[in-house]
Formats: sequence, C-alpha cells, structure tokens
Amino acid sequence: MAGTSGVIGLLGGMSWGSSALYHRGLNESVQRQFDAHHNARSVTLTLDYEELLRLGSDDRRDAVGDILHNAAVRV
Repeated sequence: MAGTSGVIGLLGGMSWGSSALYHRGLNESVQRQFDAHHNARSVTLTLDYEELLRLGSDDRRDAVGDILHNAAVRV
C-alpha cells in the first residue's frame, strides 16, 4: 500500500452488526489486493441510532439530516 494515503470515513451506529460487516469487507478486500498484514485505513464515527429513530418519529427529519451531515463532515 505504499504511496496510498487515503482514509475511508464510515458512519456507523445504524446497526453495530452492519458496521462490523463493512469493516470486515473493507479489510478482506485490502488483504486480497495486498497481503494478510495490510488493513484498510479507516475511521468510523458511530452514531446513536435511538436518537435518529426518535427524531425521525417526531417528524424531525431536518435534525436527522443535520446529524448525518455533521458526522460525515467530521470523518
């Protein structure tokens, strides 16, 4: 992976299970391309899904969008 400097940003928390699958898939892909000692350079910001559900059920989709946008900017 010499010469690569990219870092993949992920938003997690919608389901910890899916977050784990994303990490596994990324790292397995990197290992197939390079070798077993490489990992994907990534950072995950985990959100509280309960908060997003509550805001969504209160019809506060604007607040959900703001949370997701701000999280995406951070990663």
